Amino acid sequence: MPPSLDEHFVRRRTILAAAGSAALVAATAAPVVAAPSAGTTATDTATTAADSPWPDQVRDVARDGTASASSVYDLDPAKFAAEHVNDGDLGTRWGSNSPENGYPDPSREWVQVELAEPSPVHHVVIHWETAHAAHYEVQVSDDGETWRTALDVPNAPGGREVLELNLTTPVRFVRMQGVAVATGWGYSIWSMEVWNGPRPGVGLPAGRVIPVPVSETRTGAQPYVLGRHSRIVVSSRHAREVAGLLAGYLRPATGFPLPVVAAPARPGDIELVLGRSEAPSRARLAVAEGYTLAADHRGVRIGAATGHGLFNGVQTFRQLLPPWIEGDRVRPGPWTVEATEISDYPRFTHRGLMIDPARNFLEVAEVKALIDGLVRNKGNVLHWHLTDDQGWRLQIDSWPRLTEVGGGMSMPGGRTGFYTKDDFREVIRYAAARHVQVIPEIEMPSHSHVARTAYPELSGNGGYLADRESTYAFVDDVIREVAEISPSPYIHLGADESDMPHDEYVRFLRRVEQIARDRGKTMIGWSPSCGVGLDPSAVHHYWQDQSREMTKEWFDPRRPVLLSPTQQVYLDYPYPGYNTRRSYSWNPFDLTDGWTGAKLQRDYGLNNDDIIGIEAPIWGERMLRGLPDVQYQVFPRLPAILEKAWSPAEATTDADGVVARMQLQGARWLFGDANFWLDPEVRWQTAAVGAVRESAPDGSVDGSVASVAIPGASPAAVTAVIEWGDGTTSDATVTGRAPGDRQVGGLLEIEGSHRYADLGTYRGTVRVSGPGGAELSASFTVVNKGEASDGA
Repeated sequence: MPPSLDEHFVRRRTILAAAGSAALVAATAAPVVAAPSAGTTATDTATTAADSPWPDQVRDVARDGTASASSVYDLDPAKFAAEHVNDGDLGTRWGSNSPENGYPDPSREWVQVELAEPSPVHHVVIHWETAHAAHYEVQVSDDGETWRTALDVPNAPGGREVLELNLTTPVRFVRMQGVAVATGWGYSIWSMEVWNGPRPGVGLPAGRVIPVPVSETRTGAQPYVLGRHSRIVVSSRHAREVAGLLAGYLRPATGFPLPVVAAPARPGDIELVLGRSEAPSRARLAVAEGYTLAADHRGVRIGAATGHGLFNGVQTFRQLLPPWIEGDRVRPGPWTVEATEISDYPRFTHRGLMIDPARNFLEVAEVKALIDGLVRNKGNVLHWHLTDDQGWRLQIDSWPRLTEVGGGMSMPGGRTGFYTKDDFREVIRYAAARHVQVIPEIEMPSHSHVARTAYPELSGNGGYLADRESTYAFVDDVIREVAEISPSPYIHLGADESDMPHDEYVRFLRRVEQIARDRGKTMIGWSPSCGVGLDPSAVHHYWQDQSREMTKEWFDPRRPVLLSPTQQVYLDYPYPGYNTRRSYSWNPFDLTDGWTGAKLQRDYGLNNDDIIGIEAPIWGERMLRGLPDVQYQVFPRLPAILEKAWSPAEATTDADGVVARMQLQGARWLFGDANFWLDPEVRWQTAAVGAVRESAPDGSVDGSVASVAIPGASPAAVTAVIEWGDGTTSDATVTGRAPGDRQVGGLLEIEGSHRYADLGTYRGTVRVSGPGGAELSASFTVVNKGEASDGA
């Protein structure tokens, strides 16, 4: 079986193979292939909703079925097992035999699902890997012996294919029967879904909130309107701290004073209420981080048992406002929020992002911007990977050459630098104010080339010298200095991909874990560090079984387990093969190792009660431009992953929901000047908002009168007309940053020049036309207080 693109990542942090083959480009498309009318009858076609032949509960019935195949790639049968086509995980796949393992003609191979019970089939969705079919048939059977072709698919594009069958008569078996391969290999399928009815459509909840709340109800009342006289009302110091952040979010775009007051709430206010009874339920995480939110024409009320819960409610409130709330320029209102009631709390304790300035340095301001992006979708942990082969980024006073040497190193052509202890403290302070725990990582024993270059006497076989006391004196000094400035109870010590002899590796890890505990820190370590007899309090940071050495000792004795499965949440893995849908289509409670195909819960005893959360790493090899490159890789996948970690399990089984809710996020990112990848499966919404301007003394106004967010649009592809509000009209100039290499583009400005003849306040309109038939309009305001003059 050919390696998928992900299997070029031979090591966790090896520079990635180039992406972008035609087959992978197709992976983001969703061509709809319908069964020919000649092959259907009146009983096989849906008619109206009143007499619909489809079940009320529409679902993927393949999930309950049993998969089998004509062959499985026999060089790695567990990894390519047939059961992967219906496990709901887009990080696992079935693969047939292939010419490369001595199977000369795989063209007639097949894979099928026996449904748990006979079912109608409205459509089938096949997610092909690169090794897809050029021609195949979708066949159905009642008994697994006699087959009929429901749909012939010639010229198949690969990627995600939606195949409409419209079979209302129940069948028991559904098969992909190959006819011709499209590549030099066999067939490989990430997932085959069998839907028993038409998808009901994914409704967008009010505000398009990501993560989707536990409960959200539109009340039908009149909407809330944030106005100039609105206040933020608090009753305690902790609520006041959150209120200060909320005011900071809202003041720049609204221009409203929004004073924070301790007083009874009045109509139009935003009330932040702290109290144990305000928790949405008695569950531990509902008390620790949950909130309730109610908004209508009378005001907004956010309640929580903790400041962290209030802060989470504030993030939801931000998403209920128009997208230009993320900007830093005053915009005209109205600032409306649909009347709604929300009760919400997280599924997992740890919802994290790992950043890697060790390979390409990130400035303090860039780290803060990533924290802002993390908390917007209720992430609460920043894992800060500070050392690796390419750089040492944290000042260590007792070993100064670490930054003297390591601060000047990076990936070829990359960014260098290091953080002083004051820089570190500033990031910690900024994160803590936003209820984010920062966990520093000091990688050892491998991934330590820089440290061993600075101090060659530490260098041993496969990393640090494991049997020399000077090594442990060094480790103790480093952990001591980090512990003195890091309030987190954890320190991440890496411990993966070691080339040390195993007995040395075991001795080294046990010793450094004890040093960490002596310094008041609990160790976190990547797989396979958990298998060497560490204290049960040490956290196993699972990524994959790359060395094929997983045993039940990885999860027994039981210990906290943090999930970062490579195929689902590694954010440096390339688009389009690793898209929003793939990052969401997996089950933390039924996890398959992306390297071996083993089931962690079933085969190795991972107890779901031990899972503390999910963390998405963004390794820094290719982040040569810093923040824009990181944001491009992180968004939109990170919000989808954080929804997986926050929202109830039953709300996160279907990626269509998060893909739909992502639609408005692009406009928010553009107004907030953040970069992101334009996932073609997301129907990105546009947004336009006018400006508030004051004319020059002679009545003239020049420059931008409106801003437009059209994700992916170049200024040259957009036209606009300005109606100035005094009966005159002119063509506008459209300016802004055009899309480029790993750059979505920027907010577009609608600019023009005009002179008002008379004093007064004018309300004008811009009308914008963009790619794909986009039509937008926005109102702007110009106040002319200058001297009146003739002409316009």
